[in-house]
Amino acid sequence: MKTVLRTCPLCDSVCGLKLTLDDAGHVTSVKGDPDDPLSKGFICPKGASLGHLDEDPDRLTAPLVRKDGEWLEVSWDEAFQTVHEGLNRVIDAHGRQALSVYFGNPTFHTMGGILYRMPLSMSLGTPNVYSASTIDQMPKHVACGYLFGDAFAISVPDINRTDYLLVLGANPVESNGSLCTAPNFPARLKALRERGGKLVVVDPRRTQTAELADEHVFVRPGTDACLLFGIVHTLLAENLLSIDLDVNGLDDLRRLAEPFAPAAVAGVCGVDADTIARIGREIAAAPTAAVYSRVGVTTTEFGTITQWLVDVINILTGNFDRPGGVMFTKTATMDLGRTGVPYRTGAFHSRVRGLPESLGELPVATLADEIETPGEGQVRALIAVAGNPVLSAPGGPRIGRAMETLDFMVCVDPYLNETTRHADVILPPPRILQMAHYDFLLLSVAVHNYTRFSPPILPLRPGQLSEPEIMARLTMIAAGMGPDADPELLNEQIIGQFVDGAVSTPGSPYEGMAAAELRSKLEGGDGPERMLDIMLRLGSYGLTFNDLLDNPHGIDLGPLRPRLPELLCTASGKVELAPQQLNPEVERLRERLDRPHAEMLLIGRRQRRSLNSWLHNVTPLVGGSNTCTLHVNPDDIARLGLGEQAIIRSANGELVVPVEPSKTIMPGVVSLPHGWGHAGTTQGVAAQHAGVNANTLTDESVIDVPSGNAVFNGVPVTVSPLAA
Repeated sequence: MKTVLRTCPLCDSVCGLKLTLDDAGHVTSVKGDPDDPLSKGFICPKGASLGHLDEDPDRLTAPLVRKDGEWLEVSWDEAFQTVHEGLNRVIDAHGRQALSVYFGNPTFHTMGGILYRMPLSMSLGTPNVYSASTIDQMPKHVACGYLFGDAFAISVPDINRTDYLLVLGANPVESNGSLCTAPNFPARLKALRERGGKLVVVDPRRTQTAELADEHVFVRPGTDACLLFGIVHTLLAENLLSIDLDVNGLDDLRRLAEPFAPAAVAGVCGVDADTIARIGREIAAAPTAAVYSRVGVTTTEFGTITQWLVDVINILTGNFDRPGGVMFTKTATMDLGRTGVPYRTGAFHSRVRGLPESLGELPVATLADEIETPGEGQVRALIAVAGNPVLSAPGGPRIGRAMETLDFMVCVDPYLNETTRHADVILPPPRILQMAHYDFLLLSVAVHNYTRFSPPILPLRPGQLSEPEIMARLTMIAAGMGPDADPELLNEQIIGQFVDGAVSTPGSPYEGMAAAELRSKLEGGDGPERMLDIMLRLGSYGLTFNDLLDNPHGIDLGPLRPRLPELLCTASGKVELAPQQLNPEVERLRERLDRPHAEMLLIGRRQRRSLNSWLHNVTPLVGGSNTCTLHVNPDDIARLGLGEQAIIRSANGELVVPVEPSKTIMPGVVSLPHGWGHAGTTQGVAAQHAGVNANTLTDESVIDVPSGNAVFNGVPVTVSPLAA
C-alpha cells in the first residue's frame, strides 16, 4: 500500500485528496487531505468515488475508428492518419469554413484541455468554435466585459468575511460552488451565520442551500432580473448608496430602473414588494454584504441582465472589491484571458442566425443550424473535445440527428456515449490518475488565494498517449502539419510565445533577458509543465514549478485583497454602471412586466452526486436522491390529477417522466435534472439508470440575447397525466 496526494478534478471545489493504492495501482480508499490549506480535509461523494471513476471498465483504452458501421480498435498512428484524411477531405471540398470544434465542460478541469484549447481553435481557421460556456456562464462574461472592460473580471463573494450573503439561482451545498471555488461550502455558510451574519436564498426550490439559510424566498423562474431591478430601484429611490468606485452612468441607471419599482415587479416575480425592498435595505445596512448568483439565473432569458444587476447592487452598496463583499482572486499564474483591451463582442456572426461571437466563440444553440443549413460555410466536420452536447445542449436530440449528416467527426473522449457514437474516430485520454493536474480556471475564482499541482500518480502504459500529446497532435493535423509531426514542435512554439512576452513586456521580471537564457531556467519535464512554469514565473508571487512540487499539499497565498484598478480596462477608465449595449435588453425586460407568465415553468436541478452528463456510470453515485425524476408540488399533482408518471410537453418536444412529489418546489414550477438520457449507451451503469434527456424540451431558438447563452430555466411547459 502507498498513500499519494491528488487534487480532485471533478468539480469547482478543487479539494485536496489522500488516496491509498495497492501494489497493482488500484485505489483502495479516498479521503480528504487535512493538510490542504484550502479544503482542509473536506471531501464530497464525488471525490470519494474518484477511484471508481478512474477504473471504470467502460472507459476506452485504445483509439476507435468506425468502419462500415463497426467500431474497431486501431493504433494511434492509424487513428491520427484517419483524422488527417477526414479533415482534409472536408477542407479540400468545402474549405476551412466547413470545420467546427466544440469544447465540453471537462476541458476546464484538465491541463491538456485548457492549454491546447486556443491553439486548436486557431489552427482550424474557422469561426465555428463552440463550447459549454454558452450552456453555462457566458452571460457572466458579457456582463463583466461591459461593466469593467474585462470579461474575465469575475468576482467571488468573500464568504469567509461577509456579514450578509444573498444567493440567487445557486445551490452550492449540492454543487460545491460554481464560478466560486470554496471547498466545504456548507461549513462556510454555517460559519457566516455563527458569527451573526445572515444568509438569504432566492430560488424556485427550497434547495439544500436554502435549508441552511435564515430566509428562503420563492421566485418565479426567469424573473430574477425583475427582482434585482426592484432592489436597485429601492437603493436609488431611498438614497441607500455607498459607492466608493469611480463610476459612469449613475443617472442613466436611475432612468433604467424607474419602471422596476418593487410594486411593479412583485406580480411578475412572485415576491411581494415589501420583501424586495426589505432585502435591498438589509444589504445596504449590513456592515459588509455580497450578492452571488449562478447557473439558475445565468441560463434564463435575461441571464446577462441578471448578472449585470448582481454586480450593480454590490457596487451601489459599497461592497465591490472590498473585504466582506465581492472580490477578485489573485492567481499564482499570470492571468489567463486578460488582454488589457476593452471587451467587445460581435467581431463575427454565425452564418444562419446572425448571432454575434463572444470571446471568440459562437452560441452552441446555433450549432445544429450550421450543420443542417446548406450553403457556403455549412459545417461539414466537427471536432468534439470532452463534450456531450446531445445531452447537454438545448434541443440536444436535434444536434444528434445533425451529427449523423456530417462528413467527418472526431472526438477526444474516454467514453462511447450519446455524442461520440456519431463520430468516425474517438481518441481516448488516459485515466485520471495518469494525468498531471493544475486548475488554471478554477483557481482564478477561489475565495482564498491558493495554488496546488498534482503530478501523475500512475505511469502511462506502453503505447499510451497523454492528453496533452493527443491534443497537440490533433492541433498540428488541424493546422496542416500532418499526422506524423512531432508534438514537441507545437509545445516549443507555445512556450516561445510566453518567453518572448516575458522578455519584451515592460515591468516583467524577465524584461531584457535573452530568450534562450529564460528558456534554460524553465522547470518541468514535458511541455505542459514548462508552460505552467513560465506562467508561474510571470505571476504575482514569483513561484516556479519546483515550488509546487515542494509543496504537495498546496500553498496558501493569503486572503483576497482589493485589485479592481489593475483589472479595469473600459475605454473611460471607469466602471460603466449602465452599459448602453444593454439598453435594448432592459427595454425587453420592461415589456416582460406586461406579459402573462405560463401556467407551468420548467427548471433544472443540481444533484450532489451528479455532474452534468459524465458521472452517471459510477455505481456509488447512482440511486438515492441522484435520480432523474420530475419534482412537482403536491398541490399541482392534485390539481392536474397526476399519477406516478406524467407527460411533460414544451414547444420543442415531450417526455414521459416519473413524478416525485416535493414540497420543496413552488407551485407552478416543475424540476427535471440536466444531463440524463442514457438509453442505448454502452456505459453499463448509466444505461441501467438512463433517465430522460431534459433538452428534448429546451428550445435552441430561445437564448439570452446579449450572450447567446442557452435557456434551461423558466421554460414554459404543460404537464398532464399519462393515459392508462
